[in-house]
Amino acid sequence: MSEYPENPGPLPAEKLCNKYNNPNPIKGEGALGNENTGKMYHEGTDRKSLVETLQKMLRDLKKYDIGSSGPNNDGVDGTFGNSTENAVKQFQEEHKDWDSNALKVDGLVGPETADALNREMVGRWYDHYHTPVELVDGVPYHTVTSEFLKEGLKILPEEAKRSKVFLVGLIPSIEVTCTVRVLGFDLEPVKEGTICEIDVDGYVQKTTTNKDGIATFNASDQTKCCHVKWELPVDGEGKLAVEREIILEPAEKEDKKYRLSNLGHQQAELSDQVRSYQREMDRDQTGDESHIAAEVRAWHDGGPKPLKGGNITDNENSGSVSTNSIEGDIIANQGSPSGTTTVGPVIRVEPYVENRKEAPHDGYLHDKTGSIVKMDILRGSHTAVRLINAAGLNIRSNNPDNAVPMDPAVWIDPGSSSSPRTIFFYGRRIPKRGDISALQHCTQFEVMINGHPQRCILVVCVLRYPNDIALIELMGNSLVLNAHDVPHPYHFPEQINIPKGRDPSTIINDVLARMQAKGWATLDHLIINAHGSIDGNTLEGKIHVGGVLTNSHFNQSIQSLDLWNRLSGKVKYIWSMACFSGQDQYLYSQIASRTGAWVTGPAMATQPGRRKVLQNNQIEYAESFAYNHWDGEYLRSHAGSNLPQETDLFFYKARRTTTQSNLGNSLYFNVVTKIPHP
Repeated sequence: MSEYPENPGPLPAEKLCNKYNNPNPIKGEGALGNENTGKMYHEGTDRKSLVETLQKMLRDLKKYDIGSSGPNNDGVDGTFGNSTENAVKQFQEEHKDWDSNALKVDGLVGPETADALNREMVGRWYDHYHTPVELVDGVPYHTVTSEFLKEGLKILPEEAKRSKVFLVGLIPSIEVTCTVRVLGFDLEPVKEGTICEIDVDGYVQKTTTNKDGIATFNASDQTKCCHVKWELPVDGEGKLAVEREIILEPAEKEDKKYRLSNLGHQQAELSDQVRSYQREMDRDQTGDESHIAAEVRAWHDGGPKPLKGGNITDNENSGSVSTNSIEGDIIANQGSPSGTTTVGPVIRVEPYVENRKEAPHDGYLHDKTGSIVKMDILRGSHTAVRLINAAGLNIRSNNPDNAVPMDPAVWIDPGSSSSPRTIFFYGRRIPKRGDISALQHCTQFEVMINGHPQRCILVVCVLRYPNDIALIELMGNSLVLNAHDVPHPYHFPEQINIPKGRDPSTIINDVLARMQAKGWATLDHLIINAHGSIDGNTLEGKIHVGGVLTNSHFNQSIQSLDLWNRLSGKVKYIWSMACFSGQDQYLYSQIASRTGAWVTGPAMATQPGRRKVLQNNQIEYAESFAYNHWDGEYLRSHAGSNLPQETDLFFYKARRTTTQSNLGNSLYFNVVTKIPHP
């Protein structure tokens, strides 16, 4: 009998029947389902252990993404969440029940799905599985390996005519020899003697590569794919464990997708695969498969690595070849003398989740494995991604002085030796180009080997705000001043509702009193939600905290400006949402220099109606409002200057510290999402 890894055994399919209105003759304890959406129906005390068994099955099947949570970062955490549900649905789409009926694709693990999973684990976890007779009207269903069958399957005489036996695993008489060429991140074959573990239908074979980086293994002529594990040296000390699935096809097959998939270009659409390959090879990104068909076939099936650059089309550079090659991937062919599969490492990119929320983004594009290949973010966003299989690699932004700068204040890579690995970064307007009207600017995250970029693992596009307006979330302690005549107040835990005509001096006293009551030595954010105005001739602005039809406002008068001295060193950010008043550069620069705070004011009319969609601790921000930003610390050291700072610098300095590997505790504020039209 085969030796199998330690495992919990099959799921108790009969226990996962519906407790109520169950069509089967037994009453179960309910199906396993997504706990986040209220679909966990199992009422047994063993729920967590059953979910762990389910997740281990999906993990060991090696084609389903269940995330990287849990103590071993393999997705096994005992919690049935969205990733587990998606993996279950994918399994259901691909498998049938004991009578060859399609499984219902609902993400629930009831008796049919549990039984299908149990049968799929034969040859991986155990040699024999017997479907519970309660589920199949007493018909004995046996799923066995060929090895187990050789030893003999015991069936009672009275069951012989009704029994059904399903065979899985390799049958020695139809084994074929396959070869695989294994690559590193530099797209060159690995060193001779590299150990590879190749899992074929649950049977793991250990083999080593020859001088050409080629390993030999056995498979059935019915095997369509297998999994390969190997280790690669990385910059510095240590090695990186790499695992890839490869597609096994005859060398003569003209399939246009599988070779690109083996080479690491796993997008769902062929045209996207082609563009990915062309981008990697420094070619024009036409998306036309005919431009690369001969070259890809030659390289994948064992030929030399193509040269980068240029635009090879049709049969150029095809040559006469006998081996397949793939950057970061494997190419394998079944026993054909002229066919070898090539494979190399692939880095998986996942969303970074903090406090059950994904890091800010405006959309992802995933390949068919679920890995993020393109990420859109809004200008001014500080965000992050998690990288799997990237420990020890040198990763950079390919335009570090532009859209995604690698300045250590905003590009934070707290653990290049860890896996999963999280990189925090920031998206901004591209400076020194005068091109701030562009819809987007893109950068690539690249793997560097010996000082040269070898592979693009992620494209980040920095976008203008859709509909011109975005949400800013304020972190830390905040206090809102709501003037009585502003129709849409903000939603913050601490607010002061200003009555009509209340004078500015008393309002400052109110702020200091609230800070004292809360025990705040400093206030991170003071939000002034009031009407504003500007004199068209003198450009003198007013912030009407006491109401438009009163004389209660902040202005340029020395009496009004002196009031701000009482908040000196006590406030980090002052957000004035008073329309037009931001045109008064003297007023706002004086408020900033006297308090030492960053002060923001709009030079145009704001749109308070948009505030209906705001959540707690959020304010709106729009480029069309022409917000200006004054840095109080800068103005204190540059006496006489009234000019605001660049908007990019304002967002750039939102990071409070670079010593914490997170977003929430290391930022004063962040651009988190766009606002739809009301």
